[in-house]
Amino acid sequence: MDTTQTLTCPSCKRLQVVLDQGKVVAGDPGADTPAMVYLHSTSGAVITSATLWCAADTGVLDSGGGDPITLPVSYTDWLNKMVEKANVFLYPDPAKERLQPADQAAAQPIKPKSKPTADEIRLALPQFYASEGFTRLYPNLVLTDGALYVAEAAGAYWLMDIIWSYLPKTNREEFQVWTLSFPDPEKSAALVVCDEGSGHELARQAIPYSNFPLKEGVKLYACANELGGFTVMLPNEY
Repeated sequence: MDTTQTLTCPSCKRLQVVLDQGKVVAGDPGADTPAMVYLHSTSGAVITSATLWCAADTGVLDSGGGDPITLPVSYTDWLNKMVEKANVFLYPDPAKERLQPADQAAAQPIKPKSKPTADEIRLALPQFYASEGFTRLYPNLVLTDGALYVAEAAGAYWLMDIIWSYLPKTNREEFQVWTLSFPDPEKSAALVVCDEGSGHELARQAIPYSNFPLKEGVKLYACANELGGFTVMLPNEY
């Protein structure tokens, strides 16, 4: 039985989704990248990449090594259809299925039963202090309870993926401030900016469309941890 699967976009043969069951870590599904999107050049070389969940949510491919590439709407629509196929292939056991790249078991204490409203999220965010719970999203990226709540309640795993994708570029700074904002609150285009706490910009990515429920955006800190990676948290958890 094949443990890998490659899905090719019918509108662009250079856009592929690669699924690898060997990268699914039992008990910690966020520990690796079993579903990746790759955009190839005409020669076959990889131009850029992203996790499937991030690419499907944002419509942007950005591996952190060059300029982000915004995909046409038809390509993003295809990626969203591939999310379901990825879940079926990677997580055939319903008990292990996940729709987003995070450790669902660890998230249970704070996972909302249904998506909360924007006002409910606003009320909840200040309640997170001195987090005692940590969830590993990737080998070098850990989320506090507050950051995990943002990912879960606001459907913002794509934001955590963006932070992770830029770490090869930003990891020289042990303290990072990541800000998601909407330049025009009446529109759905968003902007993600990283600085080192004093306004010196380290990274920037425009998001053509985001359904993030808080139009005032959100601010997160990413701090170097003793494991050699970074921990993402809300400012009041710092």
